[in-house]
Amino acid sequence: MKTISILCLMLLSTIFAQVDENPILEIRNLYEKGVQNKTANQKLILLLAKVTENEPVLLGYKGAAIMMQASYAIDPFTKLSRFKKGKNLIENAIKKEANNTELRYIRLTIQTNIPSFLGYSGEIKNDKELIFEQLPRLKDADLSNRIIKYLSNKNICNDEELKKIDLWKIK
Repeated sequence: MKTISILCLMLLSTIFAQVDENPILEIRNLYEKGVQNKTANQKLILLLAKVTENEPVLLGYKGAAIMMQASYAIDPFTKLSRFKKGKNLIENAIKKEANNTELRYIRLTIQTNIPSFLGYSGEIKNDKELIFEQLPRLKDADLSNRIIKYLSNKNICNDEELKKIDLWKIK
């Protein structure tokens, strides 16, 4: 038992030692990888384990990571439970910072990738509108590039929106 505890502590310290100087970049990278990589998703869950309601953006990523865990579960009840828990965290984060571009981007990526029968797609239009309104003024170049890349590669934008995105790519 003592050996297992030591191994767990060593694993956790290794995970946290690998975090970039800017932890939000590591979180964003793990979020993008976590969709198709269970290990990246688990790292993200561990990294965000102690996130509280006072950190809305991190809470949004935590909710998204928990929702992604559902895709790795076999039992339908576990899948649904993780989906609901993650959804609640994302929605609580957005209630705290309704105009936060990053939170809206997180929710948009979730809502445009989950099955429609889950009934969690009602805010796609509103999230896109807010993102398109705020993106030109966004000071975070990394986030801006990720959003532009996502919007460019998904079939969620109309021709007019894609033209705007192309203009932002040039800048």
